Amino acid sequence: MAVELASFVKAANLAGIRVLSGCNGHKRNSPRFQITGVYYGAWFETVQQLFMKDLLLNYEWKVFYQGETKAEIRAIGTEWDMDRIHQDTMKMAECLQKNSQAIRDLKSKAFGRQHVEVKQLVNQQKYNDLVQWMIECAMK
Repeated sequence: MAVELASFVKAANLAGIRVLSGCNGHKRNSPRFQITGVYYGAWFETVQQLFMKDLLLNYEWKVFYQGETKAEIRAIGTEWDMDRIHQDTMKMAECLQKNSQAIRDLKSKAFGRQHVEVKQLVNQQKYNDLVQWMIECAMK
């Protein structure tokens, strides 16, 4: 299982999403990936909507924000099947790796400079608005 988690972390970082580590939950807790901060959590949500919406996953993977500086991607569920977690992790990693250049290019194009809106939305903890803003910038 560690290989799949490492594959996701590497693929996410290759795509410009700063993921630090992952944990499979050990069949007791929600599997999760620790993201550098809320900005990258919102960027992962944006990438999910733009590149991963057609992936057939066993679990819903959602970003949880913890204040202004922390975020993590967690699987949603109550029972944990390690094979299904493995499948999801590898599907997401493959998608990120396959689209890494396009994702990085989109990020550069949309967010080349630091925007006042981003800082305001983060300070106000309006993460859904931040994701919407990112999607709009990426679609221009």
